[in-house]
Amino acid sequence: MSLFHGMSLDGGVQRCFPFWLKFVDCYKGEDDPGAMCREDFQDFHECSTRNKEMRLNYRINEELHKWKILAIPRYNELTDSFEPVSLPADPDAYFH
Repeated sequence: MSLFHGMSLDGGVQRCFPFWLKFVDCYKGEDDPGAMCREDFQDFHECSTRNKEMRLNYRINEELHKWKILAIPRYNELTDSFEPVSLPADPDAYFH
């Protein structure tokens, strides 16, 4: 039995459990698991910490602010169109 049980608080499967299982399977089957299973572990680690995701979101928000983009329209798959987004009353004051 592994230390990572894979159960979420609501009784379902934890979101990173599939990555953990893939890493454990690789680790058990390799003679040099440190070198051969590095990518599988990195996938599990990224799922657990979300460091790359947070850096990407920060960079996107930085660019939106730099270009003074107040909102991005949401795409509606049912109507195959973009939905309008409400803007602040005074958009110029938003960036000051």
